[in-house]
Amino acid sequence: MDVLSDELRELGSTSRRLLERSARTSPLPPPFDAQAGLDRELWSSVAGLGLLGLAVPEELGGSGGGATELCVVAEEVGVALPAVPFAGTAAVAAVLVAGADDGVARQVLGEIVKGTAVVAPAWETFPAQVVPGSRAALRRSGDRVEGALAAVPFGLDADMVLAFADPAEPRTAVLLDTSWDAVRVRGVGALD
Repeated sequence: MDVLSDELRELGSTSRRLLERSARTSPLPPPFDAQAGLDRELWSSVAGLGLLGLAVPEELGGSGGGATELCVVAEEVGVALPAVPFAGTAAVAAVLVAGADDGVARQVLGEIVKGTAVVAPAWETFPAQVVPGSRAALRRSGDRVEGALAAVPFGLDADMVLAFADPAEPRTAVLLDTSWDAVRVRGVGALD
């Protein structure tokens, strides 16, 4: 039984066509020695279709959808395996929507939806209720955050990283601008 509306089927079909073009030009899986990184042309196209703001309320610049719309597109992303941080961006957007009364969160959310900013989640800092087995503990003192992150997917391509500081619950969401002098970003070897 097909439970998707015509609108949701069209969303899936449109996403599939966009992602298939990328999959044909980028070998899957990529060569072992290839540098992984964000496919910026595809990311711009994904943003242009409004897919980065699917679950963002309209008053915050998104399309006002929800989990169903995200799942339809996430399924197509999972099939194509493009070099884009779709799931991470959806998680970051959800955190920023929850804090949208903050001017910075609202501004960054707008940039994410337009595709003009890439914000990567530091999954290892997320609360245990969201990501079990959280490892990193960033400490916050006023406007200062100290600590180290072991691995942030798409971190080399990110304009900002969304992390949670303070090891005790509730943790505080912080945005770290990767261009700040105090922030050091470097690639790490990994085998996926």
